[in-house]
Amino acid sequence: MIFAEPAEIITARTRAQFFEALDRMETVRQQGKWLAGYIAYEAGHLFEEKLAPFAEDNRETPLLCFGVFDAPAAGDHPLGQPTQRLENQEFLTEPKAAWDFPIYKRDSTGCTGISAWATAIRRTSPCRSMPAGTATPGPPSGR
Repeated sequence: MIFAEPAEIITARTRAQFFEALDRMETVRQQGKWLAGYIAYEAGHLFEEKLAPFAEDNRETPLLCFGVFDAPAAGDHPLGQPTQRLENQEFLTEPKAAWDFPIYKRDSTGCTGISAWATAIRRTSPCRSMPAGTATPGPPSGR
């Protein structure tokens, strides 16, 4: 289902607003409206008095945010249409690794982690002159 163009947006950033928002949501639901949105995980603290102080008031991300809709959008809504792009067509044919184990082992001497793989893939060895156990900050620049 696609919900687009809400008639109203119900948002709560504080404990007081949260319970008012729940009441408003129930009112519009009883009027036959549809609701789509989210309640933040942290809002769960508000349902238990002992945990309520852990729910931060006036947070950047709302504790609750729901759109109010008359109904879901029609089936021909642009957001409901599958994307047809050339990028989705096959682009790999006969994939083949650019390295083998002997090259990986040779080129990764003295390197660790991703930098070893990046070195092996590029068939260059900027790490060979580094002391053993030293990792490079990333792949060589300009390549």
